[in-house]
Amino acid sequence: MKKITRILIITLVSLLVLTGCSKSNISQVSDADKNIATIKEENLTKGDIYEFIKLKYGTTIITSTLVDMQLEQYVELTDEDMTAAKKTLEETKENFKDKFEEILEASGYKDEADYLERFILKNLKHQKMLAKYFDENYESIIETLSTMKVRTLKADNKAKAEEALEKLQAIEELDADGFVEVASEYVAEADKEKVVADAIIEHVYQGRDKDTYLNTKLVDAKPGLYNEVIAADGGFVVLFFEEVEKEADADAILASISSNEKLAEQINKAMYANYSQVGKFEIHDKQLFDQFKDNNPFLPSK
Repeated sequence: MKKITRILIITLVSLLVLTGCSKSNISQVSDADKNIATIKEENLTKGDIYEFIKLKYGTTIITSTLVDMQLEQYVELTDEDMTAAKKTLEETKENFKDKFEEILEASGYKDEADYLERFILKNLKHQKMLAKYFDENYESIIETLSTMKVRTLKADNKAKAEEALEKLQAIEELDADGFVEVASEYVAEADKEKVVADAIIEHVYQGRDKDTYLNTKLVDAKPGLYNEVIAADGGFVVLFFEEVEKEADADAILASISSNEKLAEQINKAMYANYSQVGKFEIHDKQLFDQFKDNNPFLPSK
């Protein structure tokens, strides 16, 4: 039974991804009427199993297969990468000590070689593909995300924030240093270190749950002082925007994306959609297309 299921899974992927479609746009399996088993005088055919696997697991199978295909096509690991991966493996073994084999088995890996291939190397390939996509689409990414560097003056009450804003507005040709100098007078003692530190790279992204006002304020923001006090997070803030330096800030921008789970997910979907479009990925089976179309990253938006 396991062998038959494996054959059907391979058939499913080949029918849906690699070949053209039938007139009905519903993929079929050969010998669909072939009886595989009988349960209380009811026949279970090859076609029954195929339909079950296709509709229940089809999107998962295709997604996993396409991730592997894209990583293979667009990423090449170097000797240095392999050395780093093996070092990660050894560090993992050291961390878990005598529990390592048990944890591998519980996580579904056959052995440490399987773990190295399917987890460590796959993650490394993903990181390299993300860096490649970022390099190739850098300007469009930061434009889409309205990426800017942000400095924040957070006051305890509205009157104090408005006083600080008025003082800042009175400064001719206000720059970042001038903003920091005034902000240091008005923020709470605990926040002074944040004010004098480097500006924080911020983006517009879906699902933001902290400083949510930035999703609207960053759109069309211009460098310099934002001329309104914003009520936010139990206080009142005044913002100062700085343009990112495209070359000098590139690594920091990528790091800010990679370290933000929700933002990274958004960029990963865009990356997979991009390479799917480049590779002319299409789903020929209408039933599976309908399952994919709403939120699967491999279907580029039309």
